[in-house]
Amino acid sequence: MTALRAPYSQRLSDDADLRAHSCTLQGVLWLRRWASGGDEAPVSQVAIDRAVWKLQRASGATIAQFGDRGTNLDEAEQAYEAERFAGRTKPVMRKYHGGNVRTDLLPALRDGRVALCAVSYGVAQDAGMAVGTFRGGHAIVVGDPDRDTVGVVDPLRQQTVRWSIALLVKAMERFGKRPWLNGRGEFGVVTKSPTFLALARTQRDEARELLAQTEEVVAVSRRALDTTRTALKATLVQLEACRGIGTPTDPAAIAKARAQGIADAAAAAKGVV
Repeated sequence: MTALRAPYSQRLSDDADLRAHSCTLQGVLWLRRWASGGDEAPVSQVAIDRAVWKLQRASGATIAQFGDRGTNLDEAEQAYEAERFAGRTKPVMRKYHGGNVRTDLLPALRDGRVALCAVSYGVAQDAGMAVGTFRGGHAIVVGDPDRDTVGVVDPLRQQTVRWSIALLVKAMERFGKRPWLNGRGEFGVVTKSPTFLALARTQRDEARELLAQTEEVVAVSRRALDTTRTALKATLVQLEACRGIGTPTDPAAIAKARAQGIADAAAAAKGVV
């Protein structure tokens, strides 16, 4: 397993609004750090708060909306993708509204991706995996799965923890005033954004592999063609050898054959043959 870096903790913010409502944006900031290979990694609390407010503006939500209910998944996607990474492919988040946690989310995590997930924090409280007393809707980042657990980047903590997959499913399916239930939830899956140089090298290596495979196919086809040509030549030789074995076409030969045949037939009738 690959350890996930520590959360950006909303509880450490110097801004009361960010301490209260920025779990989703803290998660988005963490995702951008992860996807950029650490290129975007504010360290001081002032820089972190400034970066979160920048994401809030990019989300499209008004300050009033942010203060009332935080940031939803559509706004999180907009904030995450709003600004390109320097020297890297663009950041992309794939959203799932009502996606299946076990068949949509977990396969993505096992493929090395991470995801921003909406959860009912009350479910985590009841399982003893939460902090404080908050029980409402919350956003976490998940990744690094094993057979039974996933790594959890919780913006209400300062260190990562691990939740059972069963707890994650239950917390996600019960998020919101109209929960999806039945093992479904809201989440956005993110893939790392490679540098353009790394992408070019990957494409070069893939092209080389494809060329090698194509050359092998051509070589096999040429061998098959050579075999066919050899067989065809042998057939032509046999056909040439068989010429003239058929019915004679020379009139004298035909007359001789008929005479011989009549004589043989007469002798047979007399019992001579």
